[in-house]
Amino acid sequence: MNWTRYLDIAFKDTNVRLFPQNDTAILFDLPYMEKVTKLVKHTNPNILMNFLWWGVFSRIAPIISEKFRTLSFEFRQRFLGVSTRVSKWKACVSSVNAHFGLALSYLYVRSQAEKIYVDKVLQMLQNIKHAFEGSLHHSNWMDMETRTKMLLKLRAIRSFVGYPGWIINSTQVDNYYSRAHVIDGNLFKTYLNLTDASVKRSLENLRQSSDRNRWVATATTVNAFYSATLNSVTFPAGILNPPFYGNGIAAIDYGSIGAIMGHEITHGFDDQGRRYDEHGNLNQWWSLTTMEHYHNKVKCIIEQYSNYSMPELGPTFPVQGYNTQGENIADNGGLRAAYEGFQSFRSRDTFYPQRLPGLLELSTEQLFFLGFAQIWCGNSTRDALKIKLLNGEHSPNRIRVLGTLQNSEEFANTWNCPVDSPMNPRKKCTLW
Repeated sequence: MNWTRYLDIAFKDTNVRLFPQNDTAILFDLPYMEKVTKLVKHTNPNILMNFLWWGVFSRIAPIISEKFRTLSFEFRQRFLGVSTRVSKWKACVSSVNAHFGLALSYLYVRSQAEKIYVDKVLQMLQNIKHAFEGSLHHSNWMDMETRTKMLLKLRAIRSFVGYPGWIINSTQVDNYYSRAHVIDGNLFKTYLNLTDASVKRSLENLRQSSDRNRWVATATTVNAFYSATLNSVTFPAGILNPPFYGNGIAAIDYGSIGAIMGHEITHGFDDQGRRYDEHGNLNQWWSLTTMEHYHNKVKCIIEQYSNYSMPELGPTFPVQGYNTQGENIADNGGLRAAYEGFQSFRSRDTFYPQRLPGLLELSTEQLFFLGFAQIWCGNSTRDALKIKLLNGEHSPNRIRVLGTLQNSEEFANTWNCPVDSPMNPRKKCTLW
């Protein structure tokens, strides 16, 4: 394949000039590229053409016409088993958020400013980070030098909560979208313009120095993130709402958003995050002895999750324990850090134990675990569940709850689960 020609075309309309004799291309997965080249060489050209056009058509079809929106739905209906179409207003809002997420964040933050408790959330995050530090101190399977480096990386993790400060400045937001050309009444051409502007902005970053203070998501995003290359955690304003945060009861908040905070922090030390140092550089900074102990502990988690399957699909669709190990590690470490962080929070004089109306018999600790379980409530079609089990990096929601809680001694004690009962197996897998 003529990669030089391909890159020349990709960068043609940008302000970046490539220098093939001097520039270095970094391939993250060389074996993959070698196999792709062989596959392309030996595949029928018509199949390649159909594959490439399907990649384009399946993406743009829903925005071309009602006819193609219907075809797109029928495809998803057969492929994923969905039964109802996404309402047009939801599709439009998603499209606006995808292309004008920062502008939408500007409006959202202005309307919700008094409800975004950044300082309170940062304090909560600090409690959980401190609790994770405690787990590093008490992990007896790593040598002192590796532990010291882990603590250095943990303390170097930077936190982004709520929204980037600059988006409350309308002039800066306008400047950010200066290349976004909207054609009134023509959604398709507007989509092409916006996509082109986004790709150009991305490509023109090639010669720019890395902005380590950049956000990896818009404020409207209902999700959380860990960036290995930036060594940062991000919790946008969108996720700082019920059921994840702001439930009115601290125990539930720590079990929900607190476990998510712990999850993202733990990603810095999972099967992928551990490969990056405190500066976000790929670097082998663990000792070989510690690596050996680490792999033995991770093997336990891989085997545990590989034995799970979803009842509605039967044992022929087990969880892929190897593929999901990073997220499972983060779930387990995150819950443990959140629980310890909550214990630290409740030990203060200002803490007042609260009860949940209608479930007054539940203790403070039980509410914590209830908060953790409820954030994974959800529905999936059988077909979508199959695809997630085969290809997903996350375990199904139900398994994320059961697998994590079965490894928690604190859960078993709080709910009085007998030893060797389903939720209190004698063998528990713990890493962080």
